[in-house]
Amino acid sequence: MSFSVFHSKSPQPGFTIVTVLILVVMCSIVAINSLKDNIIQERLSGNFQKKINARLISEKGIFDTFTLLNNKLKEEPGLTLEQLINETSDNGSITGHAGGIENLNYDVSLSAATNELQLSSNGQRFEGLSTLKANYTFIPATTPVPEEPSGYGLDGVVACEAMNIATSVTFDSYDSSIGSYDSQTAGEDILVGTNTNGADSGAGRVEIDSGTNVMGDLKSASDIVGSASVSGTTQTNYTSENPCDSLQAVDPLNDFINDHSGGLSDVNLNSSGDHFTLDNVSGKVESAELFGETKQIYMYDNITIKDGQLKVAPGVEAIVFVQGNLKMEGSGKIVIPDTSSLTLLMQGEFYMDSDAQVNTPDYGLSPTGNPVFMIYSGYGGTGVTFKQKSDVYAVIYAPESVVTIESEGDVLGAIVAKEVLYKGSGDFHYDVALAADGGSNTSTEEGEATESKLVFNGWKF
Repeated sequence: MSFSVFHSKSPQPGFTIVTVLILVVMCSIVAINSLKDNIIQERLSGNFQKKINARLISEKGIFDTFTLLNNKLKEEPGLTLEQLINETSDNGSITGHAGGIENLNYDVSLSAATNELQLSSNGQRFEGLSTLKANYTFIPATTPVPEEPSGYGLDGVVACEAMNIATSVTFDSYDSSIGSYDSQTAGEDILVGTNTNGADSGAGRVEIDSGTNVMGDLKSASDIVGSASVSGTTQTNYTSENPCDSLQAVDPLNDFINDHSGGLSDVNLNSSGDHFTLDNVSGKVESAELFGETKQIYMYDNITIKDGQLKVAPGVEAIVFVQGNLKMEGSGKIVIPDTSSLTLLMQGEFYMDSDAQVNTPDYGLSPTGNPVFMIYSGYGGTGVTFKQKSDVYAVIYAPESVVTIESEGDVLGAIVAKEVLYKGSGDFHYDVALAADGGSNTSTEEGEATESKLVFNGWKF
């Protein structure tokens, strides 16, 4: 018996090495991809760390700046917000860094608008950037209430020679020391009339529209032409115990005008972006004697406010001498904040057009007892003209000038003028806080002074 032997085919040479190489390549690809992922993750972690560090340094910028501002207020508690920014920053910017660490810096910009302060801190760590904003309210310093405050001795609407009320309006009173005007609680403490104090027997006539409502007294140094509704006393041939220039301001004002005439510049606030702030520091301001006292007084020729704004800094009792005219046109605005006042010494004409506005505090007297907005006029013609549509608080003292009221908005305060021409449709509300004994809520106790401070309002991310 014979047997046959089966021989298998021999395997392909090199197959094992190929298989190994393929596995090595695949492992290498996986390892390289994993390495790339690690690199990306490392870069992401680095960038995140830079971002976190930038955020931390931006926070440090806010805290450092706030500390700097607070320390400055402790040194000089009477600073205004604008003065505080100017004295602590470089053109509104404060820079700093983290101690002992390079390339970790902050840049804080300071911006302010009407007692509101915003700190915008930009932090940087290499390429990492972060911005953080903090909002604060600036509360200005207050001075003690005068120990024995007194009013200005003004009685309402008084003309030294003649009065003509040509429209059907209401004359009443209120007390700004209690609150703002409310027609439901209007008083009857106003005097409307003429006061020649016997100086000119031919002057003193009052001409009044029959539709006029006087919630108070109507008195004429001569006669009254027309009949009006009067809740108080109606009197002709009236003789006052006091002169029409009850403040005795005409001669001192004329002396001041004569001593400070010529060579003055103009102020033009013609566009909505034009602003000028009266802070008794910047601008044309001089020390001069007025009414027996040395005052800081702004000196200008003409002032035009057309769409721009004239502002009084918080806590500032501003006095402005205007050699020429002050005209408010377009949407021009005067802004007087709480604890401040503005007194205008007019050699020329004060003119307020229909869309112009004067924003004042509700209480008619500043902490030092000055009317919050007062116009002295020494002009021989029509010294003061109001045509505004909005309500305005003003004390107009112009015994040698004609005052014309043609406004649609109400007028609050008091008027003394050579002649009063009332042609507008707006009513008049006399503030009894301007009387000789002041308002019924005028304190006779000395209050405590408070320092300026910053109050945190919140973050803005």
